[in-house]
Amino acid sequence: MSGQRDAFACPQSQAIHSLRRLPMALHRLQITHLGPFEDITFIFDEQINVFVGPNSSGKSTTLMALAHLVTHPFVLPERLRRSTPATGLLRFVGRDGQMHEMATALPMTLRSPAQQDLRAHLLAVLGYSTFIPALRQSTSFRSDGTLRPAVGHVEAIPEELRIRAGLLPTDATLMRDEAILAQMVEFADRSVRRNDPSLRRLLTQIGTIASEILEGFPIEFWRIAEDREGRFPQFRTLDGNIALQVFSQGTQSVLQWLAYIIMGYARYYGYPANLPEQPGTIIIDEIDAHLHPTAQQRVFPVLRKHFPRLQIICSTHSPLMLAGLQAGQIQMLQRTSAGNVAVERNVQAIDTTSADALLKRFFGVQSAGNG
Repeated sequence: MSGQRDAFACPQSQAIHSLRRLPMALHRLQITHLGPFEDITFIFDEQINVFVGPNSSGKSTTLMALAHLVTHPFVLPERLRRSTPATGLLRFVGRDGQMHEMATALPMTLRSPAQQDLRAHLLAVLGYSTFIPALRQSTSFRSDGTLRPAVGHVEAIPEELRIRAGLLPTDATLMRDEAILAQMVEFADRSVRRNDPSLRRLLTQIGTIASEILEGFPIEFWRIAEDREGRFPQFRTLDGNIALQVFSQGTQSVLQWLAYIIMGYARYYGYPANLPEQPGTIIIDEIDAHLHPTAQQRVFPVLRKHFPRLQIICSTHSPLMLAGLQAGQIQMLQRTSAGNVAVERNVQAIDTTSADALLKRFFGVQSAGNG
């Protein structure tokens, strides 16, 4: 542990070290003195990581701390900070096949061109990454403002940070339907201007993947329509041609975060034909929100089918999201008798789809029949 502590010696420092070759993914995160955590370490699966635990056990805190490290711009909420300085240490395998290490105070700042350049380098090595908050507009998920370079260095912002700042926002107060709609309209317009069918295929893919998750209700992107209030995407469905904002909340939720992921993914890499081959990390708080249980069970298999190099890190309150997961893919947060939060990973694959069994095993809920 002494070597890890040394990495935090400079309050706003970030460090990078090449260690050894491994498959590209976030590997290890250590957090100290943030939210409910005194000192906790998470080891990540290369494909899927699902956080479960009772309210106030630190699920959202973990996801936001991770988002603060691997996305830009993103600022930690004031409510997570303590009087004792917080730190974060992240190890990840980059696109170069090497293990890299990022160590910083939490929250981090970008006060100098050197810090900006190092931050840009680490994010460029990492590849596409984004955070999708739980969509509760009444909740403050971040403090006011965004993580920007200090005044006087605006002209010197590295290109990597410019690219990321131009993607869809990760602030829950900014991530509204209007932002998603505007991006979809822009994609459709660009496909016409460039005579590039690959851009339209990205919009089509949103409906295709959503249809697989929502099995039994096929959705196909049709066109960008317009009325007196503005322009909006329409989809062909069994119920006719429907605007995105008219769908049920569950369907809207799936279409929204799929559009968010796919459009950001494509835009970051410059709309490549081989998009599924590009690495990426998505962090989603409450991935199961508004979804029917049968759809919840299809989310991970469908995402892995279409984006095999995407590492998924998320939280859930639904036991059915855990069905079929492999050993090490569930992160169980629980308070100890001393009041601290500890984490435990599942050591065996999940071989049951029984909601009762999963509720008892991972959520501590006894079946009503046992009362």
